[in-house]
Amino acid sequence: MFIYLRGADLRTLGNMMIGLNFSLQELLEKFEQDIQAEMEAHSDVLRSVEGNRVKMLKALGNSEEAVFLQQRLDEMNQRWSQLKNKSASIRAHLEASAERWQRLLALLEELSQWISLKDEELKQQMPIGGDVPTLLQQQTHAM
Repeated sequence: MFIYLRGADLRTLGNMMIGLNFSLQELLEKFEQDIQAEMEAHSDVLRSVEGNRVKMLKALGNSEEAVFLQQRLDEMNQRWSQLKNKSASIRAHLEASAERWQRLLALLEELSQWISLKDEELKQQMPIGGDVPTLLQQQTHAM
């Protein structure tokens, strides 16, 4: 199915997409700021727990509680590393999506300008005549 868009419709669509681009950029920046703030807040807690790890393990000695605590702290560190990796992956994916969106917008802007140019050229041409001499003259003019 082929959809026909007039030049004005395409420009309107382009303006809407540019507006969406700014909204997406703001959303991306806010998302990155939120994730960074959340990770920094939890990073302080993690460092505090890590700092007290040795003290807690010494206090518990070689008991089952010490082994359990060691396992839980190791799991926590593993999850933290996975979270940091996932955050970096999400950021990279969002940045790549933003780049593709920018390319699409650039192509749309180029297409919109081309359509505007061709629209103006068509408006400046004479209407198609009904008699043979007028048609021949227009054909010669178009070449």
